[in-house]
Amino acid sequence: LRALLLAWGLVQDAHFEVPYTDVDYVVFTDAARFMARGASPYERDTYRYSPLIAAALLPNVTMHPSWGKVLFAGGDLLAGWLVGRVLRLRGVGERAALTAAAAWLFNPFTFTVSTRGSCESLVSTLMLTVLHCLSRGRVVPAAAVYGVATHLRVYPIIYALPIVLFLGGGYVNPRGISISAGASRGTRGGTRAASHGGEGGTSQSGGGGGGGG
Repeated sequence: LRALLLAWGLVQDAHFEVPYTDVDYVVFTDAARFMARGASPYERDTYRYSPLIAAALLPNVTMHPSWGKVLFAGGDLLAGWLVGRVLRLRGVGERAALTAAAAWLFNPFTFTVSTRGSCESLVSTLMLTVLHCLSRGRVVPAAAVYGVATHLRVYPIIYALPIVLFLGGGYVNPRGISISAGASRGTRGGTRAASHGGEGGTSQSGGGGGGGG
């Protein structure tokens, strides 16, 4: 489906007044062209993205102008796989996980955006990779990938609080890679209860001894 849309994009761009390609993709390619000449990508007016995007699209200049679209469409496919994988790691059934992955892969919005040349699929893939790492208890790789995601596009910063709350809860993997904070609090609560119970028993024992005297 995505390959067909990529091919159709070439036809529409060549023969129709309204192009299929997103205007930002043209900006990305121009920025990559400046970078290929040894200049700054920001010499291209309106380029307001990470230089990593321009670097990733250097093959647009050296190989084929559709390289970036193929890259973004590939990221979109990887995101679909990650949706299913993350859900499986979270204990969701295989059928439900496959349904969710299919909902992503066959969503007209996602496959249209990526094949028109938007880099948003890369950000989605990176954020799903963060969830995948966290679900496997790999906090440091998750932090590194999250840093790259916020460097590419600043808006993933809004996920910082949910991630902190997730980590603060201590729950990382349903298979028991880490002990939940709730269980830890329960253990501390049980210890305190046992301690108070022991003190109460001692007090009662002392009271009984006094009465006997």
